[in-house]
Amino acid sequence: MMPPAAQRANPFFLGGDSIIVSYPTSTMAHADKLMTLRGNNKHFARATVFHEMIPGHHLQFHMLARHRPYRSVFETPFWIEGWALYWEYILWDREFPKSPEDRIGMLFWRMHRCARILFSLNFHLGRWSPEQCIDYLVEHVGHDRWTAEGEVRRSFGGDYTPLYQAGYMLGALQLYALRGEVVREPGEVCGGLQDKRKMPEKEFHDFILRQGMMPIEILRALLKKDETLTPDFKPTWKFYDGARAANRKGKHDGKGNGSDEEWNRSEEGLSEIEKEDRQGDEREDEGGISQELWEAIDRDMTEGRWIGQSRSR
Repeated sequence: MMPPAAQRANPFFLGGDSIIVSYPTSTMAHADKLMTLRGNNKHFARATVFHEMIPGHHLQFHMLARHRPYRSVFETPFWIEGWALYWEYILWDREFPKSPEDRIGMLFWRMHRCARILFSLNFHLGRWSPEQCIDYLVEHVGHDRWTAEGEVRRSFGGDYTPLYQAGYMLGALQLYALRGEVVREPGEVCGGLQDKRKMPEKEFHDFILRQGMMPIEILRALLKKDETLTPDFKPTWKFYDGARAANRKGKHDGKGNGSDEEWNRSEEGLSEIEKEDRQGDEREDEGGISQELWEAIDRDMTEGRWIGQSRSR
């Protein structure tokens, strides 16, 4: 169980080597007890239990201790946290949440990971104060103030580098895009035959875990064997388009077996939320991100500004 003092910086349950649960204590004010109960409700916990346990961090640490342990000298949240969040994407595609409450629980955490990028970078760039970060989580994500305060304390307590919080979502999107490039989904065909250029899902996951911790683009180069790794290797992979394409396949039938033709089917029968979601993807296709921003991102990645390391998992 999480000690009361530690809950001020870790308001949710944690996993990895062990499972640590946050809970109301006798030293909390009654309102704070209710907030910690709401922040750890069963639908939120169900959405992240596999992130913390198996196939997430618990399995990760088991494999890190047994395969290429020398690579643990280098740490990056894009591999550690990206792998765990990647599984939230996969299980969403496979319709793991069975009720509206479970779906909201999973979407809440996805929104939270997006918000982490915004508030952590704005803080480290000197644009937001900790109080503004807390307000953002309360007003735009839906956190109770107790859990928002704990999240901000955790993020800025000195154990996490500026890009650690970005590593969750960006690492997951990289793995999701890589999966779309190399994994042969059930029923996927090429010219009437199974595409032998791709690998089974289990082989893909085993490769990631057995290679150990590294930037995802380096992992991709090892996996695809079509790039030569040199000491001056520069990141050039435009992974976002691949992640978006893989996401579209997942949206078609929840199993990743869709096609672009299915995406273009009529909107009859879609809910208003699904229509808005599709329109958002179409706006991105039409250039929702300016060329100037893409150039700035490319420049930062080339100069190594997007490479993050962590000291704490």
